[in-house]
Amino acid sequence: MLSLPGFRKVKYEANPFFLKYHLNGPWFEEKVVLYLEQAEPEGADASRAFPLLDLLVANKALKLDNVSELMDQFGLQKNQKNLVKRFKKELQKPAIQELLADILKPDVFEETLLIQGLWCSALKLNRVEDWDLIFARLLRIAQPDQSEEWNRVSKKTAELGLFPSLQKRIEIYFNLKLEQFTKDALMACLAQVFYNLMVREFSELSKEDTYSSLKLNHTDQARLVHWQKN
Repeated sequence: MLSLPGFRKVKYEANPFFLKYHLNGPWFEEKVVLYLEQAEPEGADASRAFPLLDLLVANKALKLDNVSELMDQFGLQKNQKNLVKRFKKELQKPAIQELLADILKPDVFEETLLIQGLWCSALKLNRVEDWDLIFARLLRIAQPDQSEEWNRVSKKTAELGLFPSLQKRIEIYFNLKLEQFTKDALMACLAQVFYNLMVREFSELSKEDTYSSLKLNHTDQARLVHWQKN
């Protein structure tokens, strides 16, 4: 058990009535640390079945792991714990915390926004940008003169498991199914961007245009302004 001078240290022995009597009686004026050899209950059913739920709610649990420290630091909720655990290595970094300041809030923190922010971090963007700019930057580092940067981002993408989110966005934007995170696959998307930049002013395409299948609809073409500038 931890050495905590000034605290009464008590091990829970499945004796909730004895414990509550002493906490509200003989030990009332003392600082008490209660040690339980079990995990904190998670979920509504486990919480309702926990005999010391009132003590847990009314007091503060001592957190000794990095995930719990992050949860406390940002005031996140129990249902957000798995997401913190999944990305705890990144979330411990001060630079990441600064970049994701607007996302690391209990009413905002969720997977889609967090992954968007982590993409921005991987791409060394100064703030959390929309997917248009994220994709534009990815297309930029897929160029032959950006091999070092591509390798760095590719490694980070694999490390954090970010690729599935990119697959979904590429399918939405380009109607393409990206099987792997490769330069060739992204260059195929870039070819579609260039094609649409060239033909976006034409209301109709020639029947002899063998690349007409690459044409995006008007809504998607509006995004090309972002990509062209970046």
